[in-house]
Amino acid sequence: MPSGNKCLDIGTWSGDSTISYGVLNKFKEVYGVEISEKAAFEAKSKGINVSVCDINAENLPFPDNFFDCITFIDVIEHLVDPFHILKEIKRVLKKEGTLIIGTANVASLSNRIRILKGRRPRTSFDIGWDGGHLLYFTPKEFRNLLNDYGFEVVKKYATGNLQFIRFLFPLTGEFIFKCKIK
Repeated sequence: MPSGNKCLDIGTWSGDSTISYGVLNKFKEVYGVEISEKAAFEAKSKGINVSVCDINAENLPFPDNFFDCITFIDVIEHLVDPFHILKEIKRVLKKEGTLIIGTANVASLSNRIRILKGRRPRTSFDIGWDGGHLLYFTPKEFRNLLNDYGFEVVKKYATGNLQFIRFLFPLTGEFIFKCKIK
């Protein structure tokens, strides 16, 4: 996680993840956007300046080139229109800023085994149909999507049991990309 003046966490929820990323210690001002008014209220009580915003349909309520860093972890797979928010992120992120973005990997080793056993892939064990995930990505497809919207992946991180075996990166359960604007 870099440091700087202003950071935005998209999909802040209650603010717990924002805090666990260490954002409050690394940035002078921490902002968030969240669709749930109740969750936004809870995040505000933890020191995050949260705006209620439906990122599927609304523009981010910030001026151009405003943020040094944007975190967008485990949210894009829930969206109807991921293209809109990627354009908005590029608009509000400073040209030299950092985007930290992550999602589940539909092509993980566990999903490949599930398919071989005649079961559907699964990227979440949360309540609802696959945790409410509407979109599915592989690391390669996700990198291509980010590239198409003007971002360059400068570092990649994996989660799960395979995270330390570099050549198995395409099989990890979740991945996070650190990006810069091209």
